[in-house]
Amino acid sequence: MQVIKNFDSMLHPELQELSATFWTPNEIVKTAADWLGLNASSKVLDIGSGVGKFCIIASQQSDAQFTGIEIRENLVLEANRIKNQFGLNNCSFIC
Repeated sequence: MQVIKNFDSMLHPELQELSATFWTPNEIVKTAADWLGLNASSKVLDIGSGVGKFCIIASQQSDAQFTGIEIRENLVLEANRIKNQFGLNNCSFIC
């Protein structure tokens, strides 16, 4: 599996500008996922998942199942686009 090194570079340009203000930095996502002590039977629900940054990055380092819920359809579409690009089967996004 290809690991996303710079998630923000994957985003459409108009969303890249928002990332530093609204979405968690990559290293914080990795640290939080480590602290959760996730395993294959773990399930994580991210309410207000935005572009899916937490779920996508964390799903690359864990076998846990991640579900992101976001009210803005354009952000869900972006999250699914990136998730599908990397063929991630352990995360999903719901609008």
